[in-house]
Amino acid sequence: MENATLLELLESDREMILASLNRDRSPASAQAALEKALDRVALRYAEQCPDAASRDAAQSILRALRSALPLVDSVGEVRRWQKTAPTPAARRMKPAALGLMALGVVMELAVMLGLLITGGRLTGAVAFIEALLPAALGMAALYWAGLKQGRPDKQKDAAPDLRDEFLIDADRVWHHLRGMILLADSAVESARSRAAVDQQKQAAAGQGPLDRTQAELFAGLLENCYAQDSADGREMAEGIRFYLHGLGVEAADYVKGREAWFEFLPAQQSGTIRPALLIDDKLIKKGLASN
Repeated sequence: MENATLLELLESDREMILASLNRDRSPASAQAALEKALDRVALRYAEQCPDAASRDAAQSILRALRSALPLVDSVGEVRRWQKTAPTPAARRMKPAALGLMALGVVMELAVMLGLLITGGRLTGAVAFIEALLPAALGMAALYWAGLKQGRPDKQKDAAPDLRDEFLIDADRVWHHLRGMILLADSAVESARSRAAVDQQKQAAAGQGPLDRTQAELFAGLLENCYAQDSADGREMAEGIRFYLHGLGVEAADYVKGREAWFEFLPAQQSGTIRPALLIDDKLIKKGLASN
């Protein structure tokens, strides 16, 4: 694609860019894909653009766009993830519950051993109460151990483990990128126009076909030819005039009405000592005349 604009170069990579954006929709991956796309456009434009002013402007603008990529509004979807806590394993025996259970078992065993030793014979109310009390206390201890173990532990209110995942919208990113490149093309065209105007101004100032040194050289050669006042001198002067005419430079002799193009030396006769040099009727080197 010869002399293509930045937008045309970008459009030629459209499918590849969209495929990269859809492959991984995270903002970091999208930024990397866009940076690669801009670098590719910059390289291809530099290879096919013959105008130095346009190349420099394009490189500068694309570098600025590359640094502005993180500011592009590209997020099209937000996914929220909540971490699910695993099913808790069987709880261990609490120390308080374990102690009460051990106490209850010991008391119940003590009652059973007492009954075995006495053969199960309890004489009197006091003996019955003495046997019943440890059994009741043992049962109470076992009951209290069950309550302790079954009571849930106090837990601090913990914030839910949430995670947000931001996903870009590939079509929206492409739309923004295309708009930026369109503005870049406009800026490059403005830079090209300014460079053309500057070249025209330089040509008008005498920096076109001849620079200042060359203008001084040809003016001196013509002055020497005019000073010879011979056929050879006139022939050499005509050759120089013809060469300058091919460059777009005209050598003008002094006549009435051209005073602004010449400097004057006093003399008895008026005439041209050195012709003036002009480009498109614009003076680039004043002539010398006698008056």
